[in-house]
Amino acid sequence: MATCGYVCPKCEGKGFLEDFSICDWCSTTPIIKNNMITIYHNNRCGKSRDALAILTEKKVEFTVVDYLKNPPTTKDLEAILQKLNISPIDLLRKGEAAYKENYKDKKFTNAEWIQIMIANPILIERPIIVNGDKAVVGRPPEKVLDIL
Repeated sequence: MATCGYVCPKCEGKGFLEDFSICDWCSTTPIIKNNMITIYHNNRCGKSRDALAILTEKKVEFTVVDYLKNPPTTKDLEAILQKLNISPIDLLRKGEAAYKENYKDKKFTNAEWIQIMIANPILIERPIIVNGDKAVVGRPPEKVLDIL
């Protein structure tokens, strides 16, 4: 099934929204607004699921992006890094096999690291929660509370 990559916040990632229409799991029609909170989410990650649960519990509107299926663009990743106030190397998951096998101990420019993360989104630390001009990496998941 081809999806738009936005994961239904109501059913916590069990379903996907086709073209922002109706979730294929819980049949919810999403409310999409500008300036909403966005969580870059990997449903296989417990910390990411925990951050999603906190957002749901707080009853805030948010959009879920399955960044493994829909990696951020260069512009999006640059904006996220600016909001996090970190360099690309600080957003890398250095424990991932792809990092260890292909990139460990190698030197790249910030622009090159960004392209590497876009090409290999599994290397992007998760979850990332963005709220306007603020962002956090949800480790621990309670860090999401800092930007609500």
